[in-house]
Amino acid sequence: MFRGEADDEVFAGLFRRVLADTLDATSRKGAEAAGPQTQARQDVKFYRESMLGERSWWRIAWTPDGQLAGFGIPSQNTECPVVGYLGVLPEHRGHGYVDEILAEISRILAAETGAAAIRGDTDLENLPMLQPLSASATGTSVAAWCYPRADHHRSRPATPIRTLQPGSYPGEGYSHGA
Repeated sequence: MFRGEADDEVFAGLFRRVLADTLDATSRKGAEAAGPQTQARQDVKFYRESMLGERSWWRIAWTPDGQLAGFGIPSQNTECPVVGYLGVLPEHRGHGYVDEILAEISRILAAETGAAAIRGDTDLENLPMLQPLSASATGTSVAAWCYPRADHHRSRPATPIRTLQPGSYPGEGYSHGA
């Protein structure tokens, strides 16, 4: 089940919680340098102020029995709709919630932007995120891009690993997920 949430502090708390054992190199390094709470607030600020997606698209994911499972931030960059951020809380990792959150992100972006394809990316070491991006079965294509090293910089080109429908994404704008 998914719900919108207007309170940025709720999302900051979720960002902080998903930092535990994250495989997203950018978030991990930011938390190590600035601390988890500061990194979480910077992430919220980035998606709210720097990405082009609507704040109303952000969703919190819940388990069938009402536990908080994670969150998704559908967004847009200057080129196309993107999986802005997808986070699963540590206690719910490995239970398939990444697939459900990715499907919800894709559903929102298809409905709100008319997108036939959505771009997502992750670090190569982030196998739990890489697999769903590579094999999305949502009906909306997700092009998976990944960074070659955990110490990447967003200015370096990403490597396309699979686009699930003919064609490719224009431009080199990036999003990230954990």
